[in-house]
Formats: sequence, structure tokens, C-alpha cells
Amino acid sequence: MKLRNLLPSDIRTLPRAHVRKRIEHECGGRILGGPFFGMKYVADSINGIYLPKLLGTYEIELKPVLQKISDSLKPDVVLNVGAAEGYYAVGMALLTGATVCAFEMEARGRELIEVLARSNGVGEKVHVRGRCDVESLRQELTATGRILLIMDVEGTERDLLDPEALAGLRGVHILLELHDFVDRDIGRTITERFRSSHDIEEIWERRRVMADLPIRVSTLERIFLHRFWMGAMSERRPERMRWFFMSPRASG
Repeated sequence: MKLRNLLPSDIRTLPRAHVRKRIEHECGGRILGGPFFGMKYVADSINGIYLPKLLGTYEIELKPVLQKISDSLKPDVVLNVGAAEGYYAVGMALLTGATVCAFEMEARGRELIEVLARSNGVGEKVHVRGRCDVESLRQELTATGRILLIMDVEGTERDLLDPEALAGLRGVHILLELHDFVDRDIGRTITERFRSSHDIEEIWERRRVMADLPIRVSTLERIFLHRFWMGAMSERRPERMRWFFMSPRASG
């Protein structure tokens, strides 16, 4: 039996509690790094992935894409389907100045989106909706201007991302989180559906490293608390994840 298993549970959890307390103290209620650096954040996360969002390491793989969207695409409208508590919905309103439509099924998530938007001064830009279906998405795709669709729907992307049913999809930029562990054929399906209208960039999840931390960590902390700092950045995904960033071609 390992020595740590012989210790009382409150002693064993001290390192994890220390790391969390340190992060919360450092951030002061604001995101510490990443594309949404400085954004005020709520004290809860409906999907349980909270500390990575405070640190700004959450989905850090997408930072270059989000910067490109901000610098070059400059969307007028962002549709965020599967918005959780509003990390992307409010973050994109701040980063791009776009009007955001945030779809979220859970009532607690919708409440938090509204709180987060108001606390960051973008309450009038972020419009909160409930469940997204084909008809509600069709309606939002009629918006005027450049549209960016950000989608994280835990495996139901097959139902919503069909340009045969929603012709408006052919002209919008799409940032999609794929859930291969739910549907092993989803990547091929989406690629085939959008092959003629979009250029598709594939982005793979990578391991976090201590250099990703936006907090200065002492040598002793690196040695003795390494596992807990890495745990704070963990997004606890079932397998290595990937995203598609799909850009419409002029001919599409």
C-alpha cells in the first residue's frame, strides 16, 4: 500500500486544495491567460471544467484560430451552440465585438451566461437561447454579416451540421469540436458534407506542460506539486480530442 493511502484524507487533499486556492487568489475572479485573458469569470462551471478556464489553458489549442478569427474574419455574429456557462459566448463578444447568440440546454448554464455577460459589460450583445435544433439554427443563419458558428454539442453535430438541410451553413465559418468517442464516423461524415464548400483545418488536442501555466511556480512547487498543477489544467477528456475549423471558399 502506498504511503499516501495511509494518511488521513484531509491531509492527502491538502496539495490539491493549496493549488486551487493559489489559482483563485492569483486570478481574483478573472481569467489569467489564453484568448480571453482578463475576462471576469463566474464561480461555477456546469461541465465541471472550471480551473482550466480560470487559468486560460482551456482548449489552448484553439488560441491561434481564435486570434485569426479576431484579426482577419472579424465576425459580425457568433452562434455558440452548446455554450455551457458562457466561456466562448462572452469571450467572443469581448474579443471580436460581435453579437452572440448562445444556445444552452441547461437552465443553470443559461443563468450563468447572463451573469457572465452582464459582469463583463456585454449583456446587450449576448442573447441566450435554449436547445438548438435545425429550425432554430436555420433562423439564426439568416443574420446579416459575417457569421461564425462555434459548436460543442457532445455528439449531436451530425444532426445539426447538414448543408443539404441548412444551405446557410455553406457560407459561414465553423469551429467544431468533434466527439469521435460518441460517433466514430463523425469526422468522415462532416468532411464529406463540407468538402465542396469549405477548407477544413484539423486541430488536435495536445498534452499540457508546466510552461502553459500563467502563474509563476517555484522550483519546489514544480517538484513536489507537479501532479496537482497538471491536474488543475486537465480537462478530463475520455480520449484525445480534435476540432475542425472550416472556412468557406468563395466558390462555396
